[in-house]
Amino acid sequence: MATHQIIIRLANQNDLEALETINQSSSNTPYQSFALKNAIDQQTCFCACDNHGSIMGWIAIQKGFELIDILYITTANEFKRQGVSKLLFNYLRTEFSKSEIMLEVRPSNTGAIKLYESLGMTFLNIRKKYYQNPTEDALVYKYYI
Repeated sequence: MATHQIIIRLANQNDLEALETINQSSSNTPYQSFALKNAIDQQTCFCACDNHGSIMGWIAIQKGFELIDILYITTANEFKRQGVSKLLFNYLRTEFSKSEIMLEVRPSNTGAIKLYESLGMTFLNIRKKYYQNPTEDALVYKYYI
């Protein structure tokens, strides 16, 4: 991680191909393409870029009144376990400091759960059969301000 200077910025239409590539390769449940395009258009998609401009990961959110819902967060395979998701999450905490943050995560995604708990997120409840392919419940986590 020390070899990268990371910048968090709004994603734009020029980033779409790179975001889609990361999206398809880094998850068994990719974010839907139309939703990603919509997040970019609504300025609710942020990406982490290294000092060469390569996109390392991205996050899509929904903004509500004093609540940020993380719709999707992912990191390119070659940058996994280098703190990219943590940087994206901390960016949200700084930019939306008056908002609580919520997200859903698969119980099988133990690495993400450990990360979210280390960032101060608290388990809130379970959403039954929330995910498909494979069918799985969602654990709902919340970061309180």
